[in-house]
Amino acid sequence: MVRSDLLALVRHGRAQGLRFTLSSNGMLVTDAVGHELAEAGVIYVGVSIDGAGIWA
Repeated sequence: MVRSDLLALVRHGRAQGLRFTLSSNGMLVTDAVGHELAEAGVIYVGVSIDGAGIWA
């Protein structure tokens, strides 16, 4: 993720009663990152596949 403090921000916001979603191209969302996001309180992650094609 671009922000190194993203999980801390989400945790703090959740403690204040906020809800979080995330939109991503998915390039940096590994299984481990996905689990960390869920544990921090992100309720939805959308992955865009615009422009997806065959890589040569």
